[in-house]
Amino acid sequence: MKKSKQISIGLIIFAFALAFGAVVQFNNTKDFIENGNKTTAIVIELVEEYDEGSTTYTPVFRYINEMGDTTTFESSISSNPPEYKVGDIENIIFMPNTDDARVDSLWGLYTFTIMLSIFSTILIVLGIIFYVYPSQISSLK
Repeated sequence: MKKSKQISIGLIIFAFALAFGAVVQFNNTKDFIENGNKTTAIVIELVEEYDEGSTTYTPVFRYINEMGDTTTFESSISSNPPEYKVGDIENIIFMPNTDDARVDSLWGLYTFTIMLSIFSTILIVLGIIFYVYPSQISSLK
């Protein structure tokens, strides 16, 4: 078997593993939504994060949990410019008796699922191209 066909099969297998991960992550998020409690939270702080010369801002939210206790959580998503301002109110979902909370939005809930799906799709397309056109790929060297 030619090297490009081996690479293509490897890419496709890896892509399906990522797709499986996306399905698992989607189901975990679905369970999180079904079993979590919905409430509102207020942005109390924007944490600046520096990485290789750029700055992103991660919102910290405060909310009241099912026990009536005030709880905070830092979003898993940071951005520049900041998506939120201090004082903004956002809908969130949190799991009872845990510290797990997420912003109730497409990106807040499905970021990892979307990213895995995109990478999986790209790798499947590349794998198919490498498999169908092995001579054109090897001539690019």
